[in-house]
Amino acid sequence: LGGENANVHLKLGCITSAGVITEFGSACEFCTVTDIIQGPSDVLYYTSNKPVLGRIMTSGEILDPIEIPNSNAVAGNLAVHGEDIWFTDFNNDSL
Repeated sequence: LGGENANVHLKLGCITSAGVITEFGSACEFCTVTDIIQGPSDVLYYTSNKPVLGRIMTSGEILDPIEIPNSNAVAGNLAVHGEDIWFTDFNNDSL
């Protein structure tokens, strides 16, 4: 992000079917969240233009991200199968 958005900390949010919006803390500093998915144990996983797999509880508690080695950014798609989280790393053309 640049220009007028250079100092903005993007937030994750939840919107109910009734239209009530709740925002949670910063997803990551100076990043763009690209995908989010519900994983096991009430954890949501998200990718961004940072080399981490972000995590937030469905309650809104932000968990420490999981560092992705050998990558400049993950920013890919996510899938869940059982207890496994699958993601694409578009910079390295890998799954």
